Amino acid sequence: MELAATDDVTTVVQRITSIFAPAGDFDQFSEEYGFSGDYDTENKVIQFRINTFVNPYTQDVTSVYRKRLSRLDFLKRIATIEAYEPSRLGSMQIKLTIPVANVTDEQLKRLKDVIFQMHSEQVPNESLVWFKSEYNDDVCYFEGNMWWYPSRAVIMGEDGYERYDFSDESKFDMAMWDIVTGDYDQLEYSDSFELISSETFQDIWNKTEKEHEPEPW
Repeated sequence: MELAATDDVTTVVQRITSIFAPAGDFDQFSEEYGFSGDYDTENKVIQFRINTFVNPYTQDVTSVYRKRLSRLDFLKRIATIEAYEPSRLGSMQIKLTIPVANVTDEQLKRLKDVIFQMHSEQVPNESLVWFKSEYNDDVCYFEGNMWWYPSRAVIMGEDGYERYDFSDESKFDMAMWDIVTGDYDQLEYSDSFELISSETFQDIWNKTEKEHEPEPW
């Protein structure tokens, strides 16, 4: 069955929702699986954004993404598929634009299966990454998970260092959290960026703990 371009907005949205989230809230599906979708009423197209992750420590990021993208070949004739270059931390976004008049329910169900398959390959306990970078000329060491939610950070400048444990509510610094997450691109694409091991990060974390008690900026 096709989604007719002449269907009213409510009907189209209901049918998309019935395919992607038959048991509940469409937004809940989106949050849980790194996926978002909406209906462009003016151009009568469905737009999907799929966020997918490959741990750069355990797999070849580029080759894994190439295989994942190939699973969307069945949509090539009807959809515009845009895939952004994988980030240094192993994340990539895929954007699909599908004219409502051309897509069938079966194709959308198959797309849902592909999204679930990609999600199932993202092992939760393998989602942590550690890296060294620069922020405003300070040397920074970060630990965070696959969608870039930093969990710990050590920032070293001329005047010493600051240490942040974003997982500890008693030490959480919202201002620093906002800076780190807001300047993600600056951190990830600085010339000094490099992946480091968990052991290297932990050594730096332990060393700074022994020097003095850090105070939030």
